[in-house]
Amino acid sequence: AKADYYEEIGKICEEPPVLRDDAAVVAYRQAQELDNDRDYSLIHHELALSYFDAADYERAAYELDKAVRLYQEGEHFRSVDSRKVARYYNALGLTYRRLGRSNMALSAYERALELDSEDAPVYLNLGLAYHKSGRYDEAKEPLQKHLKKQPDDRDALLALSECYAYGSQPDLRRAIETCQ
Repeated sequence: AKADYYEEIGKICEEPPVLRDDAAVVAYRQAQELDNDRDYSLIHHELALSYFDAADYERAAYELDKAVRLYQEGEHFRSVDSRKVARYYNALGLTYRRLGRSNMALSAYERALELDSEDAPVYLNLGLAYHKSGRYDEAKEPLQKHLKKQPDDRDALLALSECYAYGSQPDLRRAIETCQ
């Protein structure tokens, strides 16, 4: 009904050539207000993506946190595919990284992997977060797992190379081999 209409408007506003994040947020909010039986975790996720695209990371984090809490607290949300919720946690981790909240980002990525241990992008994000915070030894394993699924990822290869070079037991030979 009307809620579906506003949800569709929100999706349209996010797509090129429209890219009207402010209009998407308004439309998603309208859908949310009109229908209380809807899976609002998805709407909060969509809102968060709109805020993220508009570089409003505080609001994005708030909406993603709501999406995650709805999943954890709600009865009909427990049947939601765990991969979907893992994506919420991954997005929350990315948002926290943008906000400079490294520990919160790491926790979000780890929770995402608990829900979906096959998601290569989460391994990349976790590895890069460890790498960025200077925890090179901890960054190696998630970066290696990501590279098993995406062996040509240059960012992951470079980060892994630096982990070998700057870790607690530097291995320059391995660092060089990783980059070749």
